[in-house]
Amino acid sequence: MGDFFCGWRRKTGVLTLVIALVFAVAWVRSIGVCDILVFTEGFTSECLQSLGGKLHLIEGSDSTQINERTNLILPVWHVMPRADADIHDSYAPTDPDPYGYWKVTNKTLFEFMGFVVRTHASGSRHESFRNRDIAIPYWSIVFPLTLLSGSLLLSKPRVAKPKNTVEPTLTEGT
Repeated sequence: MGDFFCGWRRKTGVLTLVIALVFAVAWVRSIGVCDILVFTEGFTSECLQSLGGKLHLIEGSDSTQINERTNLILPVWHVMPRADADIHDSYAPTDPDPYGYWKVTNKTLFEFMGFVVRTHASGSRHESFRNRDIAIPYWSIVFPLTLLSGSLLLSKPRVAKPKNTVEPTLTEGT
């Protein structure tokens, strides 16, 4: 068993397999639960969100101060049932409210095979908010890592070349 883990290929293969399993678990979890990790600083926020089989990278800015302590970045982790998180997929209503206070703009810039890039902006007389959302499907992370891990683990190890050593020759008479 100790011979199996000799060399960097097998060790790297196990590491990539563990990383692929972590992303696979997150993929399955994102079907029923929404996990959000938020970093805020002043008027901006960075967010990692796992929802609906995708990993969302969200960058946002707000005219109102998000965090009272502007010089401190505080990571916050939110967990909510999927039903409560579905509002994220629809963002805000596309029609302004009847009084015209909010102007909402949702724009999908790119969408292909589950990859999505979109922007969202809203505003009123008193505040404004805009964000950029990049959604990466989990399959695009799990499958390549699994294939890489399989090739590293199942490939035959190279045979080490014997080192050429020069041995002293014995001469007669000495």
